[in-house]
Amino acid sequence: MTAKLNDIDPQAWLADVLARIADTHYAKHQDAEGNVSETFTGTGRWTEDLNEQILENAQRAAQDGSAPKVAAKASAYIEAVNNGTLKTYDMSTMGVAATMTVYSSNRGSGADIKVDGMGAFIEKNVIIKDGEMFDKATGKNASISQSGTQFLYSVW
Repeated sequence: MTAKLNDIDPQAWLADVLARIADTHYAKHQDAEGNVSETFTGTGRWTEDLNEQILENAQRAAQDGSAPKVAAKASAYIEAVNNGTLKTYDMSTMGVAATMTVYSSNRGSGADIKVDGMGAFIEKNVIIKDGEMFDKATGKNASISQSGTQFLYSVW
């Protein structure tokens, strides 16, 4: 009932959840002292909320006059979002794989993320010029974003 009230197709939602579960490996370990670690390997989950957060950050940067280069790049990003020319790629299909381990013990908690293939990806696809990232193939602005174990490459 809640799904229908929110205009969500329950079958499509369940199919999406099951597909993401199938794409993710999960392991949990607890030792004799009660220390716990959980390891996730997979594509992560990118949501519309994250896209909105990135756009909001770009809007703030575009309005901030203290860094003209950053403001110009942010304005170009906003324009690409608005006119549909922003291209976003799942980097797991481009040779980048990530594993995240979350741990908790009596000494504290935290998370470690191990990323494989990022150096090769950057060498093949990215140019850094004057501290800014550009797509090697097109010369357009580029960025890398992360959510959990998922990395996205955006070009505009």
